[in-house]
This record gives sequence, structure tokens and C-alpha cells, in this order.
Amino acid sequence: MKKSLLLLTLLLPIIALAQQCYNFSNSISVSNKCSGMTELYGLLPMPVTNQYQTVYSVDIAAPGVERTTSLGDHYVAYAYSKADLQAITGTVSMKYVVNLEPHDVNFWTEHNVTTIYPYDTSSEDYIRFTGAVGNIIVPSNPRIVQLSDSIYNVANGDIREYAKQCYLYTATHFNYLSANTGLHPIAQILADGGGDCGNFSTVFICLMRAKNIPARHVIAVGRNATHVWAEFLLQNYGWVPVDATYKHDYPSGDYFGIKNIVNPKLIVVQHGINQTYQLSSSFSPTMTLLQTYGWWYWYSGSSCNPNANQQITLRTAAGCTQDMETIPAGQPSGNLIMKDGQVLILRGDKTYTLQGQEIK
Repeated sequence: MKKSLLLLTLLLPIIALAQQCYNFSNSISVSNKCSGMTELYGLLPMPVTNQYQTVYSVDIAAPGVERTTSLGDHYVAYAYSKADLQAITGTVSMKYVVNLEPHDVNFWTEHNVTTIYPYDTSSEDYIRFTGAVGNIIVPSNPRIVQLSDSIYNVANGDIREYAKQCYLYTATHFNYLSANTGLHPIAQILADGGGDCGNFSTVFICLMRAKNIPARHVIAVGRNATHVWAEFLLQNYGWVPVDATYKHDYPSGDYFGIKNIVNPKLIVVQHGINQTYQLSSSFSPTMTLLQTYGWWYWYSGSSCNPNANQQITLRTAAGCTQDMETIPAGQPSGNLIMKDGQVLILRGDKTYTLQGQEIK
């Protein structure tokens, strides 16, 4: 018995240090391009290192360029001129592969939160993630102001307790509605009495910003779904994950400061909404929510009906490496098939439905 216990003791450090990395690929393939196409643009959100994941290497197929938004999100931009398009035979492919390691987050065990500090109102995070964003995040909405005042009084002005009460209120007073319809204006969410995960997060974020607490969306893709949750900032500690949607769906669970990433292998790709993305010197579109991809084209002459197919793959990697083979332009990508921005099926060693059930 003592030998078994000793062996277990010796094994525990090894288990704790084990890494599991994945190769995450995002690609757009544009086919049926017409001879009159004059411009083509592609846009892919790019995962970076944060509390949910460590990125070890990135390979971007030419002629993609990695850029950063004003809110600090990364993306890959593709731009093709008429001459570029005429030189390409067949399909136009845009792709990157990232080698990364996902991490589960328990904010409270990772940070010894003993003191709540006042916010540095001159910091980038405070300036970026307080205030209104279009008609989606509107902290001055009368109903939001009324709710925030009431909840703030219950919390006795304590930021951490206020955030927790807002999380619980959102989870218990709104319904999951209108899945995959995008981010709605806060007035519509309040009138409808709910929305999907992105809109649950919007309610929480509006309540936070109503009290000048920095808060933002967390935009992710996974093996069998896309998902959005929220974060709020605790000064000198960091961003606290909050998933009011999961709390609504699984009331007995704790999703305040706790976020499981390793299973179901969610990859965080963006934090900001209503962002502008520079794709060329003359074209910078604004997207309400960049979760999977965007593409645009121009043509002259007869009608032009190109098709864009996006694929996301998430495959177990041999290791966590900074020496990945460069992905050549035009190489087809694999297994996680996307349609209309949603993951439908994973092929390879295993196959999953949208609900994540394995098909033999």
C-alpha cells in the first residue's frame, strides 16, 4: 500500500506538467470566380495568447497579413487585385494554422483577490471597455440604469458582489431565444426578454458599464459550436470570465470566474464588437461580430456568383511547437466544416453532430 501511494505521489507532478496542444486552422476557399471580378477580400479572426490559451506558433498562407484592431484584437487580412485574381487558376484560398494549448480558467484560485482597487481611468482597458458601442452596448438605457442601481444597492457598492448579482440576474430573468441571429440592440433584448449567448453577454456588459466597470464580450469557436461569454475587469488582477448563458442552461453550475476551455475545446478569437478591419488602403469594413470569417468582392460586366466555403479544423498536435511547417497557399484544409458561420460536423478519427454526439 505504501509503495502504491509513493508511486502515485511521484506521478502527480508529471501529470500536472503534461501539455496537450492542437493545430487550429481557419480558411476560406472562394470558387467560381468570374473573369470580371476586380477585387476580392477575406477576413479571418486570429487567436492570440491570453488566459484561455497559449499560442506557440502561427503560419499564414500568402498573401495574408496579420493586423491588429484599435481594441487590440488580431486578424488576418487578404486582398486581391484584378491582376492577382487573373493569375490564380481555380480556387482562391486564404488560410492560417495556429499551434496552441487551451487552458481551463478558475480566476479565484489563480488570483488571491483580497482588496478591490479603484480603476485606473487612464488605462487602455478602461478607455476601450467602458461606455457605449452603437445601439448594442448602451449603459445609459433607462431600464439598464434602473436595474444597475437596484442591484448595486443590494451589493452595497462592492464591485465583485455587484458583478456576481448581475450575472445571477441575467441568468434568471432572461430566456434563451433566437439562436444564431447575431448581436441585437440592447433595447430589443430587453423588449424580447432574452436572446442567445452573445445577447446574454450584452445584458451583463451593459450592467457593468452602467457603473463604469470595464466589461467586454469573449468570442470563441469550438469543435461543435460557436460561443460568446463576458468578462469584467478587476483592477490589478485581470479579466474575470462570466457566462450567464451557461448559468441559465445549467442552474446548479458555477460560471462566475470559472470557464472550462479544454473541454469542449473552445478557441478565443476576438474580444471587441463593432470593430473596423483594414483589409487594404482603400477598404476597411466594420463588422458587428467577427467570429468566423468575412469576405467581399467587386466585379464589372456580366453577373458574377462566386461561392465562399469556410472550414475550421481543430486537430490534436504531436506537441507544442514553434517550428511548424509553413502552409502553402491553396492547400485544402480539413475537418471542422462550417456553414453559415456555424460548426456542423467534425471528420477524421471521430465524427460529431452539432450536439457533440459521436457517430459510429
